[in-house]
Amino acid sequence: MKAYIIDPPFDMYGHDDDRTAAAIRLVADIVFKSLRADGDTFHYALTSSGPVRLETDDELRDWLLKSIDPNIPAGGDVRSASNCRCASFGYDGQAFLCIRHDDEPPVSADIDLAVVEERPGYLAETDYFDGWIGISA
Repeated sequence: MKAYIIDPPFDMYGHDDDRTAAAIRLVADIVFKSLRADGDTFHYALTSSGPVRLETDDELRDWLLKSIDPNIPAGGDVRSASNCRCASFGYDGQAFLCIRHDDEPPVSADIDLAVVEERPGYLAETDYFDGWIGISA
Protein backbone atom coordinates (compact mmCIF):
# COMPACT_ATOMS: atom_id res chain seq x y z
CA MET A 1 0.00 0.00 0.00
CA LYS A 2 1.01 3.60 -0.61
CA ALA A 3 -0.38 6.63 1.20
CA TYR A 4 -0.67 10.18 -0.11
CA ILE A 5 -1.95 13.53 1.04
CA ILE A 6 -3.59 15.79 -1.52
CA ASP A 7 -3.55 19.21 0.06
CA PRO A 8 -4.54 22.69 -1.11
CA PRO A 9 -1.56 25.01 -0.37
CA PHE A 10 -3.85 27.72 1.00
CA ASP A 11 -6.57 28.06 3.64
CA MET A 12 -9.97 27.19 2.16
CA TYR A 13 -12.07 27.24 5.33
CA GLY A 14 -14.42 30.21 5.35
CA HIS A 15 -13.71 31.07 1.73
CA ASP A 16 -16.32 30.79 -1.02
CA ASP A 17 -14.48 31.99 -4.09
CA ASP A 18 -13.37 30.72 -7.50
CA ARG A 19 -9.94 29.58 -6.29
CA THR A 20 -11.44 27.55 -3.43
CA ALA A 21 -14.02 25.98 -5.75
CA ALA A 22 -11.29 25.11 -8.29
CA ALA A 23 -9.13 23.50 -5.58
CA ILE A 24 -12.06 21.43 -4.30
CA ARG A 25 -12.79 20.21 -7.84
CA LEU A 26 -9.11 19.39 -8.49
CA VAL A 27 -8.65 17.43 -5.25
CA ALA A 28 -11.90 15.56 -5.94
CA ASP A 29 -10.75 14.75 -9.48
CA ILE A 30 -7.39 13.42 -8.29
CA VAL A 31 -9.06 11.19 -5.69
CA PHE A 32 -11.77 10.09 -8.14
CA LYS A 33 -9.20 8.95 -10.74
CA SER A 34 -7.24 7.01 -8.14
CA LEU A 35 -10.29 5.28 -6.67
CA ARG A 36 -11.80 4.43 -10.07
CA ALA A 37 -8.53 3.10 -11.54
CA ASP A 38 -8.90 -0.16 -13.45
CA GLY A 39 -12.66 0.35 -13.69
CA ASP A 40 -13.31 -0.21 -9.97
CA THR A 41 -16.92 0.82 -9.22
CA PHE A 42 -17.36 -0.93 -5.86
CA HIS A 43 -17.10 2.16 -3.66
CA TYR A 44 -18.90 2.78 -0.42
CA ALA A 45 -19.02 5.77 1.88
CA LEU A 46 -18.64 5.00 5.53
CA THR A 47 -21.32 6.72 7.59
CA SER A 48 -22.60 6.35 11.13
CA SER A 49 -25.81 4.82 9.75
CA GLY A 50 -23.94 2.26 7.65
CA PRO A 51 -22.33 2.04 4.22
CA VAL A 52 -23.66 4.12 1.31
CA ARG A 53 -23.06 2.69 -2.16
CA LEU A 54 -21.40 5.13 -4.58
CA GLU A 55 -22.06 3.17 -7.74
CA THR A 56 -22.16 5.81 -10.46
CA ASP A 57 -19.43 8.28 -11.35
CA ASP A 58 -21.75 11.17 -10.47
CA GLU A 59 -22.53 9.70 -7.02
CA LEU A 60 -18.85 9.28 -6.23
CA ARG A 61 -17.88 12.73 -7.55
CA ASP A 62 -20.66 14.41 -5.58
CA TRP A 63 -19.64 12.60 -2.40
CA LEU A 64 -15.98 13.53 -2.88
CA LEU A 65 -16.81 17.20 -3.48
CA LYS A 66 -18.82 17.30 -0.24
CA SER A 67 -16.09 15.45 1.65
CA ILE A 68 -13.34 17.82 0.55
CA ASP A 69 -15.21 21.12 0.96
CA PRO A 70 -14.29 22.41 4.44
CA ASN A 71 -17.19 24.86 4.35
CA ILE A 72 -19.97 22.27 4.49
CA PRO A 73 -20.36 19.46 7.04
CA ALA A 74 -20.98 16.51 4.72
CA GLY A 75 -19.38 13.50 3.07
CA GLY A 76 -16.87 11.18 4.68
CA ASP A 77 -14.53 8.27 4.10
CA VAL A 78 -14.73 6.19 0.93
CA ARG A 79 -13.54 2.59 0.53
CA SER A 80 -13.49 0.11 -2.28
CA ALA A 81 -15.16 -3.21 -1.54
CA SER A 82 -13.05 -4.96 -4.20
CA ASN A 83 -9.53 -3.81 -3.26
CA CYS A 84 -7.64 -1.77 -0.66
CA ARG A 85 -8.11 1.70 -2.15
CA CYS A 86 -9.64 4.24 0.21
CA ALA A 87 -9.83 7.95 0.93
CA SER A 88 -10.24 9.89 4.15
CA PHE A 89 -10.60 13.63 4.47
CA GLY A 90 -9.22 16.36 6.69
CA TYR A 91 -11.04 19.41 7.97
CA ASP A 92 -9.22 21.90 5.73
CA GLY A 93 -9.77 20.41 2.27
CA GLN A 94 -7.19 17.63 2.43
CA ALA A 95 -7.70 14.16 1.08
CA PHE A 96 -5.72 11.21 2.43
CA LEU A 97 -5.49 8.50 -0.19
CA CYS A 98 -4.40 4.90 0.20
CA ILE A 99 -3.77 2.97 -3.03
CA ARG A 100 -2.12 -0.27 -4.06
CA HIS A 101 1.61 -0.46 -4.78
CA ASP A 102 0.97 -1.17 -8.46
CA ASP A 103 -1.40 1.81 -8.88
CA GLU A 104 -0.22 4.93 -10.65
CA PRO A 105 0.64 7.65 -8.14
CA PRO A 106 -1.80 10.58 -8.02
CA VAL A 107 -0.72 13.73 -9.84
CA SER A 108 -1.87 17.32 -9.50
CA ALA A 109 -2.42 19.26 -12.73
CA ASP A 110 -1.99 22.56 -10.83
CA ILE A 111 0.25 22.76 -7.75
CA ASP A 112 -1.16 26.21 -6.95
CA LEU A 113 -4.48 24.47 -6.19
CA ALA A 114 -3.44 21.03 -4.88
CA VAL A 115 -0.13 19.48 -3.87
CA VAL A 116 0.32 15.70 -3.81
CA GLU A 117 2.84 14.20 -1.39
CA GLU A 118 3.54 10.56 -0.63
CA ARG A 119 3.24 9.91 3.11
CA PRO A 120 4.45 6.36 3.83
CA GLY A 121 4.46 7.09 7.57
CA TYR A 122 0.67 7.06 7.54
CA LEU A 123 0.83 3.30 6.94
CA ALA A 124 3.57 2.47 9.44
CA GLU A 125 2.51 0.50 12.50
CA THR A 126 -1.14 1.37 12.12
CA ASP A 127 -4.34 -0.11 10.80
CA TYR A 128 -5.63 3.35 9.88
CA PHE A 129 -6.46 2.35 6.31
CA ASP A 130 -7.50 -1.23 7.09
CA GLY A 131 -11.05 -2.17 7.86
CA TRP A 132 -14.20 -3.73 6.51
CA ILE A 133 -17.58 -2.69 5.22
CA GLY A 134 -20.63 -4.55 6.46
CA ILE A 135 -22.89 -4.83 3.41
CA SER A 136 -26.36 -6.09 4.11
CA ALA A 137 -28.27 -7.96 1.44
